[in-house]
Amino acid sequence: MIGLPIQRRWYLLHRSDRAPGPATESVRAGITALGGSFLPQLQAVRPDRAAR
Repeated sequence: MIGLPIQRRWYLLHRSDRAPGPATESVRAGITALGGSFLPQLQAVRPDRAAR
């Protein structure tokens, strides 16, 4: 289908006004260690075909 799969940017956020707890730090470390390998690998879309 045209326009699929939907490509998204993912962000890992945290509060700046207090230190993260152990669970938060564990999740952050795990996600960082995976380096995005859990996300689908998508082929680049040529700009001239993106609007179709």
